[in-house]
Amino acid sequence: MLYRLTLFAQGVSRRMPQRVRWALGGFICQVVYWGWAEKRHNTQFNMSIILGRPMSDPLVRRTARLSWRNYGHYVGDLFDLTNHTSEYYLRRLHDETDLAPARDGLPGAFRRIDEAIAPGKGALMVTGHYGNYDVAGVVVAAHHPIQALAEKLPDPQMNEWFQSHRKQFGITIVTIDDFLRPVMRHFRAGGVVATPMDRPATAEDGIAVQFFGRTTYVPRGLGALAVKMGVAIVPGFLSYAPDGSYRVRVFPPVTVTKGDDEEAAVTRATQVMFDALEATIRDDPTQWYMFRRFWPEEAAITAPVTKGAARTPAPARVG
Repeated sequence: MLYRLTLFAQGVSRRMPQRVRWALGGFICQVVYWGWAEKRHNTQFNMSIILGRPMSDPLVRRTARLSWRNYGHYVGDLFDLTNHTSEYYLRRLHDETDLAPARDGLPGAFRRIDEAIAPGKGALMVTGHYGNYDVAGVVVAAHHPIQALAEKLPDPQMNEWFQSHRKQFGITIVTIDDFLRPVMRHFRAGGVVATPMDRPATAEDGIAVQFFGRTTYVPRGLGALAVKMGVAIVPGFLSYAPDGSYRVRVFPPVTVTKGDDEEAAVTRATQVMFDALEATIRDDPTQWYMFRRFWPEEAAITAPVTKGAARTPAPARVG
């Protein structure tokens, strides 16, 4: 049933203007936000840390609700993804990478990726559940074919649907439960591996990072992989502009060497990723779709902390 509904939504989206998809998807996701108490509280908790205000603060609640509305925009656009070509997305792209285009017109974002790729090592490109991370993959793959790490869906038909619509853009999917060997081969061939890295973990299973001034725990796998393979870490994010087009920003590549203390190197590599994610979220917290608690309970804000808090921009509009 879910697969048939997905195909129906994909067909309908072909005839639906973006403003209509956004309105419908945003409305549905906000209804889910109000009706699903656990996820609503998780989102408010996360936005409380980001904004440095208690969960009861009206700004925190508004920002949390808008993140669900923007997630509805992302979901609506996901159904429409394969109705267009890579060129369609590239035409709607604004490069905000802090690097001037080359004389041949190559955008700074692509130059950053090229700089990161080392022969026999490749590069690890990390992003977050932010903006439109599927279009981010399409944009990168238009310049350089990539392997993308993804969780395998329990429904085989849905899993095939998601994988097939990425393949048409030059993206090869590698499932997280069996990724190590193919990814290592891809790196040795000078390839680019791309994946979201913002998954929370427990203190027992994860590695500690500083994120918005609080300690939290995330999986150590990506940092360990980057250190083991000696590949450059390239954080990059694609967000929505107010007019419905896209903005891309790619951070400078960073390579962390193992040295004498491998665990310290893994921590440094992981922190590089989350420093870039924090800088991105500060620009617009409403485009971060994190509906699980990302910090432990003891990180809760009980009084306003205005220093270094993220801002909440005006909601994006289409048209």
